[in-house]
Amino acid sequence: MSKYSEQFKLAIVQRYLTGTGGYKQIAHEHNLPHSTVRFWVKLHEAHGEDGLAKKFSHYSANFKLSVLQQMWDGDLSCRQVSETPRG
Repeated sequence: MSKYSEQFKLAIVQRYLTGTGGYKQIAHEHNLPHSTVRFWVKLHEAHGEDGLAKKFSHYSANFKLSVLQQMWDGDLSCRQVSETPRG
């Protein structure tokens, strides 16, 4: 189970989008890191409400190893390799 529900995340994002508080103020009121509020807002901007949903993914050990190998071979960060299209 996710630490925060999708409804809670959406309420935080909507509060920010209405302009009734900034990242730090909203975060302080809900005892959250302001970076978490900013992250949720950016996810919502990029993907809508679906961006706030918990993703359940299970990957095989071979797939995980291939991702690590791609990181090492290309000197890539986790974010860079996650954005790389795979065939």
